[in-house]
Amino acid sequence: MEKRWVHGILRAGGGGLAVAVVVLGPWILHGEAGQIIGVYKFLFTEHRERLSELAGNLWWVFDYRGDPRPETEIVGGIPIAFQRAGLLLGMLAAALATAYAWRRPGLRSALIAAAYIALAFYELPVGSHERYLYPLLGLLLPVIVVVRDWRWSSVYIALSTTFFLNLVVVAPPVQQWRDRWVYAEFGVFVSLINTGLLIACTAMLAAGLFRPGSSEPASGERSETVPLGAT
Repeated sequence: MEKRWVHGILRAGGGGLAVAVVVLGPWILHGEAGQIIGVYKFLFTEHRERLSELAGNLWWVFDYRGDPRPETEIVGGIPIAFQRAGLLLGMLAAALATAYAWRRPGLRSALIAAAYIALAFYELPVGSHERYLYPLLGLLLPVIVVVRDWRWSSVYIALSTTFFLNLVVVAPPVQQWRDRWVYAEFGVFVSLINTGLLIACTAMLAAGLFRPGSSEPASGERSETVPLGAT
């Protein structure tokens, strides 16, 4: 059992390092490692004026209903500010993704876990921008097209649609549309859909932790048709 834990940790760490090298390598070689670290530090710790930087996520609903700041307590008298809540929720999401990838080793599960982290990174930290959801599209697409796990296709289609709507509202192709719907109820509707999809994906990964067995469909093999809530 102990060897399995060590093997799993080394495997997960090696996979994470490989992904980081592939994704961040060009920027690091270009001398922008410090800027990358600074962006993440600013996102989680520095002061900012809004909860959501035009991203259709959980915090956009609070921005629409009032004008809270990241350091504002969510509930008066309870010392948990929006920024800290986002950090804690993000850590929980990362822990769930790590546990899922360890419990069900393989390329399919690694891609699903990485896509889930991309969704959580868009939804949970205070100050996320509308473009932060983009990596999910590249990470989840092979699960559907290559592995042919159709169980995630509905999630992919829904998030692709809301992401497209978010980008069109924030940066419309027609100049006359600029800022027309950014602060309208339409953005709240998109935010609620995205938050609901995050909850659904969280339930799917959590269910995968307790489902017996760890085998995955081989590349090119169709998965059995199962409800959205199963993984």
